Amino acid sequence: MSLSSTDVAFLGFGAAGQQGIYDLTDGSLVKVVDLTDVLDGRSITGFHLSRTGVVGDLVAFQATFADGSQGIYTATVPVPEPGTGLLCGFSALALAGAGRRRAVQPIRGGRSNRRP
Repeated sequence: MSLSSTDVAFLGFGAAGQQGIYDLTDGSLVKVVDLTDVLDGRSITGFHLSRTGVVGDLVAFQATFADGSQGIYTATVPVPEPGTGLLCGFSALALAGAGRRRAVQPIRGGRSNRRP
């Protein structure tokens, strides 16, 4: 989990292998990124979120890819739809941020390196 003065981001896991980073902002839960997303044309297999990874609406995280490489990225938390409110349970994770575009960018060129 990572906290800023306005947001709480966390790494969430589901019973069917779901994994993603989610953010609570303005009383709404939104998806930042999950295993269904593709970064730099590669499939994601895992995430790491630092305790200091959130600054305002910006989330920094590490992604691990199917080819064994890793990269560090930043994502801007999408603005929640008006009136969505905080949903409860795992259904919130499945529905949060549906259809919303978000900016995910590699940090400083975002060159991914294979693990040693």
